[in-house]
Amino acid sequence: MNEQTPRIILDEKALKVWCITKYLQISRTQFKPVEKHDVTSQLNDVLDQVYIKAQEHHRQGIYMTKRTKIVCLCGSTKFREEYRKANSDFTHQGWIVLTVGCLQGDPEWGMADKGMLDELHKRKIDIADLVFVINKDNYIGESTKSEIEYAELHNKHVGYLEAPSPDAIMTNLATEVEQ
Repeated sequence: MNEQTPRIILDEKALKVWCITKYLQISRTQFKPVEKHDVTSQLNDVLDQVYIKAQEHHRQGIYMTKRTKIVCLCGSTKFREEYRKANSDFTHQGWIVLTVGCLQGDPEWGMADKGMLDELHKRKIDIADLVFVINKDNYIGESTKSEIEYAELHNKHVGYLEAPSPDAIMTNLATEVEQ
């Protein structure tokens, strides 16, 4: 991933307006004016400070960039290879990848407290921009279904390794109930 941060050229007035806007977004509660001239004075002081800092950052080559996207991998832990591939693919695309703590077959698997791990995984979903479901052969079990519902309830984007079919979800759940 060899993308360069785009440089935006702004004239001095546009840069000042941008700096004030950003400052106001960050610190709205710091202005407590008594009279109109107090606001003007405060804004001019803030503008001067922010503009000086922006010029300093420009000289040093420091530019604001977008926040790195975060993906949380969900799905049955029996799909070891699919987890590894999804982790690698997202990492190479520049994403931060949050995944399960251990997979079926790992030495730690038997020591895992499933309830605690499920709760921890929901905290990972909380900070993710995307929940990516590893649903090989359209398999979605109860835990994964719960995680998908949690993600959707919290307005997270949900993507799938394979497009889920409602019949496959119902069949998977029925199979788990029988076992």
